[in-house]
Amino acid sequence: QHHLATAFNSMYADAGLLGIYGTCLPDDAGRLVDVMSAELINVANAAPGAEETLRAKNQLKSSMLMKLESRQVLFEDIGRQILTYGKRESPAELCARVDQVTPEGIQKAAKKALSSAVTVAAFGNNSAIPTYEEIAKKF
Repeated sequence: QHHLATAFNSMYADAGLLGIYGTCLPDDAGRLVDVMSAELINVANAAPGAEETLRAKNQLKSSMLMKLESRQVLFEDIGRQILTYGKRESPAELCARVDQVTPEGIQKAAKKALSSAVTVAAFGNNSAIPTYEEIAKKF
């Protein structure tokens, strides 16, 4: 049983980080790695559909706007934008950027992510997690 699997990204002035992470019961860790790997490979091999992309964009915009209601998150966002871009974009400008995302752009990002070596980190009882070599072979 998979409890959680989600994607994340972090942007910096000269680099970026795109990843996926998940949580599960220890015995399910190998299967969770298989599912997350397969999903990333699927996106790299075929662009998501228009409906799926629209749903994801709406979810992202909703999440961004809700998080920006927290002063702590808002101030962190302002600082990160100024350090990265030298200016702050309004929530409306950020939403407009999200609206410009295309299924082909998502596929291109997934392909680019898979073009570099995979990084694996695990916490807790990781006896059922495949070895790094086994995971890297999937990509």
